[in-house]
Order: sequence, then structure tokens, then C-alpha cells
Amino acid sequence: VTTLSGEGAVAQVDASPDMTVSELLAVCRAELRMPAGNNIVLLHNGQPLNSPQAKLSQAGVTDGDMIIAQPMPNQQQMQQQQQRQRQQPARGGGGGGAAGGMPLIDFSGVRLGSGGSGGRQAQPQRRFETDEEASAAVASNPEILRQALLSMPEQLAALRQQNPQLADAVSDPDRFAQLVRTAQSERSRAAQERARLMAANPYDPRVQQEIQSLIQQQNIDSSMETALEHMPEAFAPVNMLYIDVKVNGHPVKAFVDSGAQMTIMSLPCAQRCNVERLIDKRWAGIARGVGTQTIVGRIHLGQLQIGGDYLACNFSVLRDQSMDLLLGLDMLKRHQCLLDLKSNKLVIGTTGTVAPFLSEADLPEDARASGGGSGGEGGKPITQESIDAVVAGGPDGTTADDAREALMHALGEVDAAIAFLVAKQSERSGQ
Repeated sequence: VTTLSGEGAVAQVDASPDMTVSELLAVCRAELRMPAGNNIVLLHNGQPLNSPQAKLSQAGVTDGDMIIAQPMPNQQQMQQQQQRQRQQPARGGGGGGAAGGMPLIDFSGVRLGSGGSGGRQAQPQRRFETDEEASAAVASNPEILRQALLSMPEQLAALRQQNPQLADAVSDPDRFAQLVRTAQSERSRAAQERARLMAANPYDPRVQQEIQSLIQQQNIDSSMETALEHMPEAFAPVNMLYIDVKVNGHPVKAFVDSGAQMTIMSLPCAQRCNVERLIDKRWAGIARGVGTQTIVGRIHLGQLQIGGDYLACNFSVLRDQSMDLLLGLDMLKRHQCLLDLKSNKLVIGTTGTVAPFLSEADLPEDARASGGGSGGEGGKPITQESIDAVVAGGPDGTTADDAREALMHALGEVDAAIAFLVAKQSERSGQ
């Protein structure tokens, strides 16, 4: 069974059906390092195991179950808990955790200004030593949090993943303050509801489920704080892989995508490169939905120039496609290409030609704006709206799971996700 303490410690315990509740309690004390003097209660499915001599099989404990070990609250502790819960709304909902849509910000030791405007900005900065002190200050003046986010890009990047709406409002003080106060109000109501349930029955399954959820969220928050401290690069934007190529002598910035089955070209790009006349419209099709993606046809043999090499390549042409050219797996495998990320270059295996991946400044404008380059923070967040848009605009039979997978592949970009699905459908149609 899995045992979990109220402080978030976790331990796997080998327990037999004949083990008694008291024996399991002794093992939990040792494995979870709980003080021997405390009165501990074991909770299974939200219900206390009150019979010390009962066997685990009699108590309904089976293989893989979770047992929560926590101090048994006395009347004084319950009263103190209720008092803290009542005081929490007055402080704006407590710490700066992720609950209620608020960002997870570690204010400890961070020097922040007073958050005011005008002459108050000239006051000396102060240092918040604890999250509680900083959270109380943010509750009274959200401008402090806004200024902190503006001065900490890595925290702003994390917030953009958690709460894009709040991150976008950082540049608007009034809108930002409104969102913060709304989140604080929601968190206060949740705290009041928890206090009411705890006062009514601390062993109620709903209360125990809420406690377990809070413990899990604390562990997640702790993991995120550790990641922000020790590997902040994980929250930094990652540039998509583009190279400079020429199609029929016309320069094009091509997106290298080893996850796409087929090479795709947009119809406007085909027109600019004077290869529209080569489109075989017998390969045309329509991906129906609320929106549509029209497959114009296929160019069976086109001239693709990379560096000094001229490579034969076929293209599936889409009418409504934001990317000019996407080099898929068919082309990459045919020419034995190597994506050398250490040297930041694409190596054409059949010829030995090297094509450097474009830097951030050289990316197409739509790639920078969509999050494929520096314009986003690691890509757009995948929301239910974006999933619905891909399901609607993708090929017939596209499921929510298909849409989610395509969005993850395309870093949240709806058009690129639809193009990815259309390419897969076109590949299946050609087989």
C-alpha cells in the first residue's frame, strides 16, 4: 500500500492481508518518521480505521490502496483551524500558491518596491522574508506582484503556462489588479467552504479528499519551484527549426518537422514560386468541419535547393496554410537527413551539405508570433477552445485526443496542428 503523511511524505509499505491496523500504524510511524508521542489516525478512502486489532482485509484495504496517516485533531486544534480559516479571507486567501488561478511566486528574499506610483516609487525597496508576508502585501496592493513579475522573466514564463490571461494583463495595471482580486475572492470562498466542512466533520470523505488534493498540489508546487531554481531554461522559449531553402529558384523559409509524415506547401507559396501549374488536382480533397482545410493537390516532382544542392521533392499543397513550407519525414528520410541539434544545423546525408537552423531574428514573423520562436513562452497553452478548433477544422473523424496530440506537436498552434492532421490523412490516402 502507499502511505502518505499530512506533511506530504510518501512511503511504499509491504502489507499482508493478515496485518492488523495497529501493526500498519507502527510501520507508518517508522517509514514516515512521525513522532511517537502524537496520536495518529489512519484514513482509508476518507474513513478512519478505528479498530486497532482488525486485519487489513477486514478493513477493506487491498493491494495498491492509499493510506493517509495524520495527527488526530483534538478540540483545541479544530478551533484553531477554524480560526485560521476565518482569518484567511481577510488576508486575501493566504499564500501565493497556484490555487484560484494565482501564480506560484517565491517571494522569499526578493527585493520589491512599494508598488505605488508617483513619489512612492522613490521609497527604498523592502525585502519580504516569507511568502506569507509577501502574500499579505500583494492582497492589499496587487501592483507589487505585477512589478515582481516584470522583473522576473522566468516567473512570468511560468505564469504564462498556468494562467495566460493573467500573464497578458501584466502590461495593464488595472486589468491585472482586477484579475488578482477576483482570484483572491474565489480562493477566500473556497477557504470558507473548507472551514465549514472541517467544522462539521473533519473525517468526512469530501474533507479528506480536499486535504489529499492540497497535499498533492503542494508537492507539485514544490517540484515547480525546484525546477525554476535549478533548471530555469526549461521555462524558456525554444525556437522552431527553420532553414533557408529555394523552391524553383525562389527563397523560402522552410520548417523542418521530423514528426510530419509528408512535406507540405501552402498554395500562396506555390503561386509565388511559380509551381502552381505542376499541382496534380487528382490528389485534391477537403477536410470538413465547422472550418475547412482544402487539399488543392500534389506536386509530384519539384526542385528544392538547400545550399548548393538541388534535391527532388514532392509537395502536398494546402489552400489555407500559414506555413509556407514544411519539410516532413518523407523528404528527410529520402535524403538521409540528420538533425544535429548540438551544432544547430541540418545535415543532408546523401550529399553532405550543411544547412544551419535560423536564429530567432531570422524566423518568419508568424513563427515568432505563434510561440514557435521567441514570441511565445514555450508555445501556446493547449486549451479546450484550441482542441475544439482543431477538431472542427481537422479531417473528418478527428477526435479530441487526435487534436491534443497534434497541438502538442505544434506547440499549441491551431493552424500547424490542423496541417499536421491533414498531412497524416493525405499520407494514408496515398497508401
